[in-house]
Amino acid sequence: MLVLQYQPSDGKWISDGTALFGVYLGSGRGVASDSLAGSVAWDLYEDQSRDDTHPSLFRGFIERDGKRHAFEIIGVLTPDGLEKTRHWFLSGTIVLQDRELLGVRAAPVTGSVAAGVWEHRYTVWVDRDGKKSP
Repeated sequence: MLVLQYQPSDGKWISDGTALFGVYLGSGRGVASDSLAGSVAWDLYEDQSRDDTHPSLFRGFIERDGKRHAFEIIGVLTPDGLEKTRHWFLSGTIVLQDRELLGVRAAPVTGSVAAGVWEHRYTVWVDRDGKKSP
């Protein structure tokens, strides 16, 4: 599980390279639990050219035991359909720089962000030995 909180005072955490797409919207911090346990720092890029979907890119890292594990989450945010959208839902994939945390480099991600408080909650799904576990 990833619980991420937008931090308006944070600057970009990942300054090297160019984002695959989108416009930089902001950065934040968070915590990861279960297999990903550690602290998280992230930057968010989105393509907001459409009202009904926003292709999104998170670039960041999970820090554990003094080591940073870089990741990217590539997904699509869709609104909950209400006139005053309260939640956006994400479906996508997390790609890690190594297999150390999950045993795999990529895994599906699902979750949502609550508009207004800008708290993100995402589950990373890993299939180990045929058993699904968050």
